[in-house]
Amino acid sequence: METPHDLFRQVIAETGDRIAAIRTIRQRFGLDLRQAKEIMLQAEGIATSLDEHQGRLAEALERELREKDGPA
Repeated sequence: METPHDLFRQVIAETGDRIAAIRTIRQRFGLDLRQAKEIMLQAEGIATSLDEHQGRLAEALERELREKDGPA
């Protein structure tokens, strides 16, 4: 049985188009956008969840802002 992760990777391999891959798994598996994004992150080995990924982004942004502003 094909998983959303497998299908996502297949579409990426065939097209290189992440938007098409997200659209395809949403249609085939009835996923909402958040679920599809989470599948993308997992399939690409970026994060285990969307919350984890967003948390990492927030931390990186905060770190960059602190470095830009210099010592308080």
